[in-house]
Amino acid sequence: MDSIIGILLAALSLICVGTYNIFIKRVVSKIGEYACAFYSTLIAALVLAVLAVFTTRLVMPSDIVVAAIVIGGLVGTFAFYLFYKALHGGTVSVVVPVVAMYVVWSSIISCLIFKTAFGLYQILGTIVSLVALVMIAMDKPSFPKQFDEEHIISYLKSDMWCKGAGLAFVVSFCFTIMKVAARYGTDEIGTHRTLLYMAMLVLFFLMFAFLGRSAKELVKLPAKGDKKNLGIGVLLLGLGISFFYFAITYQPIRIVAPMLYAFPIVAAISSAKLLKEKLKRYQYVGIVLLTIGIILISL
Repeated sequence: MDSIIGILLAALSLICVGTYNIFIKRVVSKIGEYACAFYSTLIAALVLAVLAVFTTRLVMPSDIVVAAIVIGGLVGTFAFYLFYKALHGGTVSVVVPVVAMYVVWSSIISCLIFKTAFGLYQILGTIVSLVALVMIAMDKPSFPKQFDEEHIISYLKSDMWCKGAGLAFVVSFCFTIMKVAARYGTDEIGTHRTLLYMAMLVLFFLMFAFLGRSAKELVKLPAKGDKKNLGIGVLLLGLGISFFYFAITYQPIRIVAPMLYAFPIVAAISSAKLLKEKLKRYQYVGIVLLTIGIILISL
């Protein structure tokens, strides 16, 4: 029974997290990237804090773990801001899958640092994910005229890439650092406490912006018509975090995580339905391949 509950909660978390970006995309151009990051992080921190009060006892981690969590929280602050910036300039169906590449990068780095397994499934998953990344990010399929330094640099700077894909690629590396840093915490104090500490730190670092600008400038209130979208967005985020929080109490994270890695597909489907975003056929194939690759890596 517990296993069924865990899988159900993971599925609900997947749906909430996958569709959350749709509603934030609708308001990010109106209230700005910082406001989206602040509201989302505030909800995440509050939800995790309330859940932690009733479900766990807070403990002080070791100095190494504290340092790792602080670094993860600092990098995560920039990652979330840049994510909303990429979402502002690009489409959900491209930005979210490209950002999901952090699973691939963190798997490779974890193999080097923590000596985790990196067998045939992981190698195949990495190759499939890299091919899928190019398919998703490429708006105008083409190849360099010559494979020398000059032509390759010119090729990478051309307009063949989708808007927001480049910034999303940077965000994926930022999330990689955050995920690897979180690994130190989960090994010592558990996933639940690590999530809470990092969320609180990200919110703390975001508030440093108030030293340079007024709260009224930074945390813009949405217009009447946009309050609904923002409200639904942060509600979905809060529910998604709650479902995930309890899912990993019923099922090991190694089982829950592969289910959640299907969020690029959920984001692509929901953005096509709700935002009327359109991708080319090969990009949809790339999103499916990316999901398969990420799941292979997590096995």
